[in-house]
Amino acid sequence: MAFDFSNIKAKGKLNGLSFYSSVSDNDSVHEIPLDLIDSFEGHPFSVVDNDDMIQLTESVKHNGIMNPAIVREKGSGRYELISGHRRKRACELAGLETLKAYVKQLTDEEATIIMVDSNLQREKILPSERAFAYKMKYEVLKKSVGRPTTDKLSPVATKSGRTDEQIGDMFGESKDTVRRYIRLTYLIKEIRDMVDDDKLSIRAAVEISYIEPAKQAILVPFMQKYDVTINKAAELREWFDNGGLTDNETVTSLFTDKSAKKESSHKPPNAIKYKQIKSYIPDSVLKEDYQSYVIKALLFYKENSEDI
Repeated sequence: MAFDFSNIKAKGKLNGLSFYSSVSDNDSVHEIPLDLIDSFEGHPFSVVDNDDMIQLTESVKHNGIMNPAIVREKGSGRYELISGHRRKRACELAGLETLKAYVKQLTDEEATIIMVDSNLQREKILPSERAFAYKMKYEVLKKSVGRPTTDKLSPVATKSGRTDEQIGDMFGESKDTVRRYIRLTYLIKEIRDMVDDDKLSIRAAVEISYIEPAKQAILVPFMQKYDVTINKAAELREWFDNGGLTDNETVTSLFTDKSAKKESSHKPPNAIKYKQIKSYIPDSVLKEDYQSYVIKALLFYKENSEDI
């Protein structure tokens, strides 16, 4: 049976925190050997040996695990860790051999929802961590209504509303903010790190995310040297969209020359402008998604119309 996401209620500090509703009073706590526990596949949240981890380790040494983790059986006597990656690491650093945990029977979808929601409680979350968490939850909710998951970011309607809007309601974000975070997952690691280090704004990063990865890599040394504003990022995106040259001299001019903007904004006479197509595109589609929307519309037309 598919997981009923509509039953997730607002609990704790965040809306939709299904972590709390996943454990009942009838569940018993088990001592699971640490060497039999594997991390959640694709776990997007970092586990770092920093000052916070030192404090958690000291707490575990003196008080043990106050809040049991959640695992599920994998077979062959092993377990997959759903919630409690930092607690597991603290147990390792404290010299313990087991982790207190609830053993739950969970589908992949249920496990993903619990993993994402429980980790989004953290006070300190990097933009890239939130981005991958939102994307994972987006794809699970999208899958739950029987839609294909190949589209990078199409608005999908569930019984509770659009998927991005539903996630936003759960975590106090607008649907546009959710979509922007998910776009960060299409950045190469070097540029995601710049966002995490607060050297590149999320809005500027969203523009860069529409540039193909190989061309993003060309930009990295320049982005590390020069400030990239939202306008500059949009200019770079437009330049690459129009097939601009990618040799070092040309890219350098985009960052340093005043004439670069004028040159990079040059389009062929038959180029379509945003304002020409805006009236044909739903208001729910963001401006940065216009191009992909138009391409999909043209492909649909080609596949469903007779040859002219």
